[in-house]
Amino acid sequence: MKTSIQTNMRLHFRWLGKYLLLFLVSLVGLGIIIKSVDYYIPDFSKGYLSDKKNVFDSIFKYGLYAHIATVPVIFLIGTLQAFFRYEKRYPRLHRVAGNVYAYSILLISFPGALIISFYAFGGIASKISFVILSILWGYCTYKGWYYGKNKILQDHKKFMIRSYVLTTSAIMLRVLSFISIHYFNFSGENAYAIISWASWLPALLITELIFYKDRAN
Repeated sequence: MKTSIQTNMRLHFRWLGKYLLLFLVSLVGLGIIIKSVDYYIPDFSKGYLSDKKNVFDSIFKYGLYAHIATVPVIFLIGTLQAFFRYEKRYPRLHRVAGNVYAYSILLISFPGALIISFYAFGGIASKISFVILSILWGYCTYKGWYYGKNKILQDHKKFMIRSYVLTTSAIMLRVLSFISIHYFNFSGENAYAIISWASWLPALLITELIFYKDRAN
C-alpha cells in the first residue's frame, strides 16, 4: 500500500514538473516569437539589429527572414511532439507534424540560421558557436527524419530529441542574456560569446550523457 502511494506521488510530481516545464518553455518561446515580429520593421538603434545596419540589405536579411518566419511552426510542433507523446494513438498526425517540423528546419530555417551565424555579435567565438549549432541542428534533424522514414524508431527518437534540444537553444540564449545583463552586469562581446556556447553545448552534453547511461543500463 505504501509503495503504491509513493509510486502515485512520483507520477503526480513528474506530471506536474512536465507541465510546469512546458509552461515555462512555451512562455519564453512565445516571447521570442512576439519579439521576432519586430524584425520585419527593423530598428537598428537597439537589440539584435543594433550592429547590423550596414549588412542588413545583404544576404543577411534573407537568412534572418527565412529563419524567423519558420520559428513559430518549428517551436510549436517541436514542443507538442516532445511533451505530448501521441505517436501511438495518432501515428499519422505524428508523422505529418514531424515532416512539417523537419522540412521547415532543413529547407528554410537551418539555411537561414547558418547564414546569420556569420554575422553574429561577439566576435569569432560567437560565429563559430552558431555555425556549429546550425550544422548540428540541421544534421540531427535530418538523421531523425531519415530514421523515422525508415522505421528505425529508437534512433529516430534520439535524433529528434537532439534536434529539439538544439531548437530550444534560442530560449536558453535569451534567458542567459537576460540574467547576465540584469543580475550580473555582464555584457559586451566576451559575455555574449560565452553565452552563445552556454545556450546549447551543456544541454546537448547532458542529453548525450542520458543516452549513454540508458545504453549502459
